[in-house]
Amino acid sequence: MNSIAMFMSDDRLREEHGMLNRLGVGLLNDGVQVTRVIPQYCGDIPPDYERSVSIIPKFHTQFTAPLFQRKELQDKLCAALTKQKTTSIACFGKVASTLGASIAPLLDIPLYQEIISMREAKRVRMKAPVTRWLAATPTLERTIIERVGEERAAFVPLGIGSLPSQDEGSDSQTKCVVLLNASDDPKSTISVLEALVSHRELHIFLELDGKKDHKIWSAVEEAKLLERTTCLQNIAALRTLMMETDLVILPSSSMPMRTVLLEAMESGVPVLSTKIDGFDMLINGETALVNEGPWDEPLTTIIQDVDLRNRLRKAATTLVATNYGSAAQIAALQAAVIPF
Repeated sequence: MNSIAMFMSDDRLREEHGMLNRLGVGLLNDGVQVTRVIPQYCGDIPPDYERSVSIIPKFHTQFTAPLFQRKELQDKLCAALTKQKTTSIACFGKVASTLGASIAPLLDIPLYQEIISMREAKRVRMKAPVTRWLAATPTLERTIIERVGEERAAFVPLGIGSLPSQDEGSDSQTKCVVLLNASDDPKSTISVLEALVSHRELHIFLELDGKKDHKIWSAVEEAKLLERTTCLQNIAALRTLMMETDLVILPSSSMPMRTVLLEAMESGVPVLSTKIDGFDMLINGETALVNEGPWDEPLTTIIQDVDLRNRLRKAATTLVATNYGSAAQIAALQAAVIPF
């Protein structure tokens, strides 16, 4: 029997606990034994999302430790995974991958690592102790293959659940826009904000992660957009807002793949994006409007052209539902792991 240990770092759990929970439960339902290796809780009360996966065995551990504590940490984790008869490790998140790379050789089992951005795909190394990288899109998979060979890459899409769709045919103007990963590329985000100044009917939600927020805040204030702007730290925690918004804007060309974007597309929310390498689902003029220049014209176009928005949402819903469902992810992960 296959027995997979899912190593999940804190940032991936906060961002993608829904996807990771569906994946774990789906594998379990298919007869795969699953062990969740997760960070220790802050306090005694587990997060609400942990309740939905209480049926899956879990092991709490430190993901980083001082040098003098590492052997003890490794020994405890190896003992727990040996008890579960673990046959492979799948890692989600950078810190989880580092820990997994130290444990897999001790147990003499394969190691798998999730790849969700082109930046990560271009950093894979032939000598890395990874059996196979799990690429979130076919383009990411091809990039990995070019670096390390076909046997060490597999397409494993992020899986989403079914969500309600927006009504088609509405001729009302856009009222609310969300900028995902707005802190990643301040220059691009500032250009978008400048283009939004003239669209007074829009309320703007900015997702800011704290790294370069001061630059974005200065631009918001300078453009006199304070009354029309709401800033959120992690919009993945407010997925209902994403599904009800009128337009998603992606200003960062280096953002990672996220289920919150896939869910918005599957729900029929139109997308205006810069060109993002590896995002195969963003097909210019078909499933999204992809911009490689100034933002004023494409922003006005997607806001005013109701027929365009309806075409984009219909094609995006079909593509995401067909290729990025939870069942597709579960099947692809099993196919990637079983040959070893």
